Amino acid sequence: MSTDRNHRDITDRGARNRFLIADDARLTGSIHVEGDDNRIELAAGAVVGPDDPLRPAPVLEIHGSRNQVSIGTRALANMQVKLDGDDCRLHIDADCNLTFNANLRAAGAIHVGQGTTMVKASLQVHETGSITIGKDCMISTLVYLSVSDIHPIYDRDTGERLNPAASVQIGDHVWLGLRSMIMKGADIGSGAVVAAAAVVSGKVPPNTIVAGTPARVVRENVEWRRDFDRS
Repeated sequence: MSTDRNHRDITDRGARNRFLIADDARLTGSIHVEGDDNRIELAAGAVVGPDDPLRPAPVLEIHGSRNQVSIGTRALANMQVKLDGDDCRLHIDADCNLTFNANLRAAGAIHVGQGTTMVKASLQVHETGSITIGKDCMISTLVYLSVSDIHPIYDRDTGERLNPAASVQIGDHVWLGLRSMIMKGADIGSGAVVAAAAVVSGKVPPNTIVAGTPARVVRENVEWRRDFDRS
């Protein structure tokens, strides 16, 4: 495993940053780091590149300290990610195939489980919280996940925050349909299906289909598969 901070695709303008890149990992875009004590790891067979190869933006841009990014064994991560806070975590497990963009602007975390696939998703952690996605999930085109509403709303009389952030939890083998929105506080049980364009902000029971805005259960006791072979 290489630890060369002078890799031609890495710009390191901080101190004590660590770049652990397996000999057979491939970085097809650039990494830019301004900050200290960050750790970036690309495991064996990982391939990391830009979400859009026609855009010059780095695949990973860090402006902060003590952040950790790890891309698992054989994972394919077509991504453009910005970490603008301190103590942020991005972890992608082995055998994922992901195309996404992400912003972490607070002490938060994104964790994607083994074998999950993702097409042009957007993951947003603008406040403290986490997005946790289980194993073998299928996340369709233009799905949006966020731990907050991005901007705060207050009661004018009391000054009380009306829309606090809340973490997002997605179980194993969940299918998120085209253009669905997974909002703060969502808790989606394993085996569930979220229909196209649905908006989820609460709890979804396992092995159900939810649809609509706000999403509601339309079918129970379901099982979905990636192919048509039931053998």
